[in-house]
Order: sequence, then C-alpha cells, then structure tokens
Amino acid sequence: MRTTCISATLALGAAGIFLSSCDGAGNATASQQAGPGPVVFVIATDGSTTYELQRVPADSNVDSATDVENVSDATGWGVALDGGSGVLYVENQNTDEVVAFRDGDKSQVLFDVVVGKGTDVYQVLQVGSRLFVDRWNTNSILVLDATSGDSVRSIDLSASVNSDGLVSPSRLAFAGGKLWILAQRIHSDYTSYDSGMVIEVDTGAKAAPRGLTLPTVNPQDLAILGAKIYVASHGSYDATENGGIDRLDLATGRWEATITGKLGAHKPINNMVSVGGKLWTVLGLDIYADSSIAVSVDPVSGLFGPAVGSTRAVWGLATDGTSLWLSDKATADQQAVVKLDPATGAVLNRAKTALPPGAMAVLP
Repeated sequence: MRTTCISATLALGAAGIFLSSCDGAGNATASQQAGPGPVVFVIATDGSTTYELQRVPADSNVDSATDVENVSDATGWGVALDGGSGVLYVENQNTDEVVAFRDGDKSQVLFDVVVGKGTDVYQVLQVGSRLFVDRWNTNSILVLDATSGDSVRSIDLSASVNSDGLVSPSRLAFAGGKLWILAQRIHSDYTSYDSGMVIEVDTGAKAAPRGLTLPTVNPQDLAILGAKIYVASHGSYDATENGGIDRLDLATGRWEATITGKLGAHKPINNMVSVGGKLWTVLGLDIYADSSIAVSVDPVSGLFGPAVGSTRAVWGLATDGTSLWLSDKATADQQAVVKLDPATGAVLNRAKTALPPGAMAVLP
C-alpha cells in the first residue's frame, strides 16, 4: 500500500507559491505539525514593475499596511516553501533563478542558482534531500541538491509532448512515493492546447513514461485528498466548457471522473488546496478572472460551496495543513491577506497590504 503525503499547492499567476511538506519516504514533515504559530509570506505586486516578498502577521487583524514587513524585492514568478527545514525558496521568472532563504530571512541565503536562461521556472518542490524544479519552457524537470543548489540530474518528459513537441510542465506534487507532474501541452502559437496530462514518475528516474491524458484542457493545479488526486483545469481561453476538476485514483493513477462537469462561466483558475478533509479552489467569474471567488468543492459530487464573504478578486490560496489563507487583490482599500476557517469558510481576520497580494506561503 502506498503512503500519501499532502503537498498543497498555494497559488500561481503573477506570483505562485507551493507548500512542500514531504520527506523522501512520503511522510508529512514539520509543516503539518503543531508549532508556535505560523507566518504568512506573500508576493505583493503592482503587476508590472514592483514585486515584494512580504511577511504578514497571520493571527491578528492588521488594519494598516505599514504593519506588514517587506522582506525582499522578489521580482519573478513565485515562491516555494519547505516547512520541514524552514527554507523559503523564491523562484524568479525574469532571471530564471532559485533563491533559498533560511526561515524567510533575506540575510540567510543558502544558495542562489540560475536554472536555465529563458526556461520560465514555475515552481520548486522539496522532497527529502532533492529539490525538483518545474521549468515551463522545457520538456524536463531539473533536480537540485536541496542544501547546496547543485545540479544533480534532470527528468526527461519528452514522452508526453504534444503535436508541436511541447510538454509545458505546470505543477508538481509528491504523493504515494511518486512525483506527479501536470503538463499543459500548449501549442507553439500560445493560443491553444492539446488535452492536459498527468505524469507519474519515480523521484530517482531520469525519464518519465507518457502521462495520462485528461478530458480537460490547461491543467493549473493538483491537490491530494485521501487516496485521490484532484486536478483543476482552467480550460482554453477561447472556450468555456473544457475546464473542470478531474479525480484520479492515487494507487493506480487512473482517471475516474470530471467531478464538476462543464463549468461554463465559472472555471477553476490557478490553484487548489486540500485542508481539513475539504477541497478549496478559486473560480473566475470571467474568462481572465478579473473577478474571482474562493469556494469549497465537494470531492464526490463536485458541488461548490458558497463564496467566501467580503472578497472580490481572490488570487491565491495557502495552507499549513490546518489553517487556510487567501490573497484578495480587490481595490486599494480592501486588498488583504485573509485567514479563513477551512471548515466553514468564515473570515477569521484580515491583514491589509499596500500592494495587491498574490501568491502566498505559510511557514509554521
């Protein structure tokens, strides 16, 4: 019987974050265990020239954005968090760098490495002593030493290319002792997609077998809940009915159902997490998600719960395995990092930010 380790995806977009909470044996690390109290890191950005990595008080209402500490400029695509060893990994899409901060402290840089010019690093995932780097403009996953940043090898994904010879890997997770990779398989004109894929591979492999083809298009995120894998697909931008949430069996890797059916105007975008036995996702209310809501999803029926109140433009979700946070870009007087009760979706507190908050990570 396979062990299951939840690696909860937090966000992806102008900045994306991943919470890594696995050791090499598939066990939960300290990121899922009790601690003295969490700290939320967020990429706050104006969407064009300014990206800041900020530390946000997580357990109290903060009415003034001046109480939010700017940790470092972090121009780029995303952040990954290894809660077990207290390392915050910042991925910079513009310079294709991965920077590792101990405890999110900019004065404690463990390493700063370039992972390939023009490769568009999307996400990193730490599993044991290895760091897996998802580079969207390549057909491979780069494997680094998680302590030094030294390159160890790569995992070839070319068995899953589309008709244009592209894989476009978008997300990573570790569960059941395996690495799971989402492939968007976008065409070279960047306007259309082949069907998405889920690729299952051993963490020590040098090449992955061909992935499982999904009935949905443009997969954005995946979450592990119990013995199932859930994949949220945005759908293509020129259609409204080829997105949805697919359910796969973790033990066999086989597709079971698209639980949400055709989504129409409501489409999963960017990310999905599992916490407290529930799935949570972000749904766009228009094709580019200028307006979006956070909702729970019934993992069996696919029915959506009510939208989280007093939020207008949800960008990302984050969890430490117990609590749930969202970033609300909204308007200047409402933009905030919001803590939720994952059981009910009730807002517990809000911390305002001076710039619109995007991707988040939680360091216990």
